[in-house]
Amino acid sequence: MYSKPMSSILAAWVSEISNLFICAVKIIIGILFRSQILVADDIHNGADVLASMASLGAIKVPHQPADETLPYGYGKAEFISSGIISIILILASLFMLFQSIKSLFSPANEPHIITLIAAIISLVWKQVIYTHYVLEKK
Repeated sequence: MYSKPMSSILAAWVSEISNLFICAVKIIIGILFRSQILVADDIHNGADVLASMASLGAIKVPHQPADETLPYGYGKAEFISSGIISIILILASLFMLFQSIKSLFSPANEPHIITLIAAIISLVWKQVIYTHYVLEKK
């Protein structure tokens, strides 16, 4: 099949493209049908997209040879990437918390069946990606 770094890069790209597609579909449906839950979940997917970008950088950068700028190499890039991902997820969580508190004081919209279908499709697709990743590691 692929070597481990190549397999990791391929998995990160598949995750990136999948998350971008899921974000686009869910944000459109969430806005059209005024579903705060779907929009909040889409914010989390947006954070996943940014995290995938950071992961791609963390996969490529450590394999670069040492140079004059960094004589010991680029091995710590994975730790920096983890920090970036953590910050992104914390900011997304704080935004969702703020929106949740704000929605407590506004009238609720009745959910539409299309928002449920979009959420289920997103859930199933993410499970497929996760299962593929787990099976690929074995």
